[in-house]
This record gives sequence, structure tokens and C-alpha cells, in this order.
Amino acid sequence: SLLQLANMVRCATRSAALACGCAGVVAFSCLALAPRWLPVSGPLLQLAAPPPHGTGVSDPADPGMERIGVYSLQGGLQSEPSHLDPVPQSLLMPNGSLTIDEAHRSGLAHGGMIILILDAEGRQLLLRRAATLMTCPGTWGMLGEHQHEGEPPEALMRRAIEEELGPQVLPLIASSVSLADGPVWYRRDYSSGRIDRQATLLWAACLRMRGEDVPLAPDSEVAEYKWATPSELEGMLNDDPTPFCHESVLSLLRLSVRLLSSKQCPVGGR
Repeated sequence: SLLQLANMVRCATRSAALACGCAGVVAFSCLALAPRWLPVSGPLLQLAAPPPHGTGVSDPADPGMERIGVYSLQGGLQSEPSHLDPVPQSLLMPNGSLTIDEAHRSGLAHGGMIILILDAEGRQLLLRRAATLMTCPGTWGMLGEHQHEGEPPEALMRRAIEEELGPQVLPLIASSVSLADGPVWYRRDYSSGRIDRQATLLWAACLRMRGEDVPLAPDSEVAEYKWATPSELEGMLNDDPTPFCHESVLSLLRLSVRLLSSKQCPVGGR
């Protein structure tokens, strides 16, 4: 019957996805480089092709069902880094993929990225999370995204910007930079029993124009946004941190901003 045929196709597709799930090269193996500015021009403006070892495609109405790469830790949980410590390249062992919800419920390590978006005047983009999200609803933060299985950092950055701010923003990026030599460890234990263990890449993307002129088209995960000067952002992060979710997020954002302060962002198309 048609129903039986549909079930057979669905099972075959799932089996093929599982079979190729562990064949990807760990994205973090490409990260043992000094921070450097990457000019965004030519082919880099094109949207990245889907990762060959899993696209993470899922129901867009339920972000928790997006599939991401997960890892086992070399040496087990005894080797888990402390919050914000650098993550050694050898620590993460690929272990297939799970949905975001499954990864958090099981406390499995996964990858992700925080991206500081700066306009031509050096202001940073702040996003307020939608009230419908499970984690930190209604709070302010910066652009962040989970990493798909086998997804290189630059592709992750472009996908995050495309999905959350709109593809029209990509050609407006003058340059991008990794703020650290590799990921830092982020951990948060929630009262519900969920544990967020994430090897977090810290990046910045500099735009060619003022924020008011950028045609942002945030997705449903963003309730509102604003551009903050360095002094305004410092005040929010240090003097009045209540708009942010919790101390774990605050410490990660403070680290990102501190690392950015030691670099010269070539904005304004320079």
C-alpha cells in the first residue's frame, strides 16, 4: 500500500542518516590557528552548502527538534573543563547527532557559537529572545547558534546570520574573526535537570554600514533587537545585568566582549 511504501522510504532515509552520522571531520580540528580577520568577498558571500554529514534540517516551528552534532569526552566527565576554560582539541570525540532537546536532556557535549555583530560605528547588536523559547525566554543576548554535525566554523557563522537575521545581511559583512584560538567550555545546570555542555566558538562579524541601515529580518526566535554602544553594553553587562538570562550567559558575553576589545574591527568597508 502507499502507507507501507511511505514507511519503507522513511526507514531507509533514517538508516542512511545514521550510517553516515559519524564519518565527518571534527570542525574543531581546524581551529588551532591564531585569531585573524577574514575578508568577506567573492565566494564567501555564497551560502554554505549543506554539511555532507547531516544538515540539521528539522521542523522550523520547533527549534528544539533541530539536529546537532554531539560528543563524548576523552577520559569521561572527569576530564570536563571548568566553565569558560579553553577546550583542548583532543577532548571532543564525535558521537553522532541528536536534537537540541535530546542533547540538553542527556547532558551531552555539543558545539555552538556566539557571534558579536558590529555596525560601522562599532555598536553591537543585541537580540531579545522570544517568549516561546524553552531556554531563557524574553531575555537579552547576542547572536548564538548550535553547530550541526561536521559543520565548519565559517559555515556555522554564515548560517546563524542567514537564519536569524536574514540572508540579505551576508553581503554587508566587511570581515569576520575568531576571537580565540578555539572553543571555550560553557556549562549550565538547570533546575529541570537539563544540562547545557557546549564547546563554544567566539566570533565577531563587522558590517559595512550603520545598524539603522541594515535590513534585518529576524526569525521567530527574536522578539526585538537594538544596537548598543560599547559604553551602553558595558553598563548592561556589569551595572544592570538583569535583562540577561543568568550568570553563566553573562560571563560568556563578558568574555566575548573583552576578547573583542583587543582587536581592531575593520568596519565601514575598510
